[in-house]
Amino acid sequence: LGMCGAPVVSGDLFRGDDEHPAELDVVAVGMPVTALALGSDFTCALVAGGSVRCWGYNHEGKLGYGHTESVGDDPGEMPPPDVAIGGVVTQLAAGWFHSCALLEGGRVRCWGHNLDLGLLGLGYALDNVGDEPGEMPPPDVPIGGVVTQLTAGNYHSCALLEGGRVRCWGASGDVLGFGDDEAFASTYDYVLGDAPGEMPPPDVDLGGPVVQLAAGSDHTCALLTTGDVRCWGANSVGQLGLGHTETIGDDEAPASVDPVALGGRAIQVVAGLRHSCALLEDGAVRCWGSGEYGVLGHGALSMDDCIMPYQFSCAGAAYCCIGDDEAPETFAPISLF
Repeated sequence: LGMCGAPVVSGDLFRGDDEHPAELDVVAVGMPVTALALGSDFTCALVAGGSVRCWGYNHEGKLGYGHTESVGDDPGEMPPPDVAIGGVVTQLAAGWFHSCALLEGGRVRCWGHNLDLGLLGLGYALDNVGDEPGEMPPPDVPIGGVVTQLTAGNYHSCALLEGGRVRCWGASGDVLGFGDDEAFASTYDYVLGDAPGEMPPPDVDLGGPVVQLAAGSDHTCALLTTGDVRCWGANSVGQLGLGHTETIGDDEAPASVDPVALGGRAIQVVAGLRHSCALLEDGAVRCWGSGEYGVLGHGALSMDDCIMPYQFSCAGAAYCCIGDDEAPETFAPISLF
């Protein structure tokens, strides 16, 4: 079972602009759902038994059904059929134009846009995968190791491998954490994964083993075994949480930059379009990046962006956020309950 609420866009989601989610119809997935992945205007569900079902906008075959018709916007289209992935799936990741699945045994398969951005990591860019009959299941992505977790952004994907290593592919050296834009351009012509011999990608230098990944639009954050969080990629609104808006990963390895100053040990990190949040072991939540639409929950602040973490708390103390003018403002914490 699943419930979704948002404006209707080609069948990706349903209502929710003036209704409480509990009042919405249950999404007819057809089987018990164990996990969800939300991409740009589409949703994929991991269902019992390790199958995948997707619905929404099907531009460039990102639903994986061998066509480009949207699913879920006309009567009789739900529940959607299984996506032909060719194995038992344990985790999903969805980006702007593509989807990826982690299969039993640590293999990865991706589908959707494959013309110029290296999103699928297949070593060629001749055609999309999943928009025409006979293209599914897709081949394995040659990552070079056993994968334990996936994450996907707009134009990139990252995999966490056994032993805590991280490897990324797609467009732009900074987003992939390459650390040297000139070398990346000369080696990969600005895109990694769209030409023969480019895969597997190199390890991202994060300074230690990683236990979890989260990708935003053009940035990625990693939770290390130490409880530190390191982020890299685009940083125009402080989504890396470093107290400045300089891009990380274009001229330096992510490990060369201090971790995000969270004030405690993190146990989870998540990323949105242009903001990030970390859950700390004491139950506090800190968020940073674009404050657009109140996504950081700092309603008392007048600034749009928060380039250092802002803490949510159920305690009585006040906390402060450093804005783009580096001037702290103090305010009462927001209760999550």
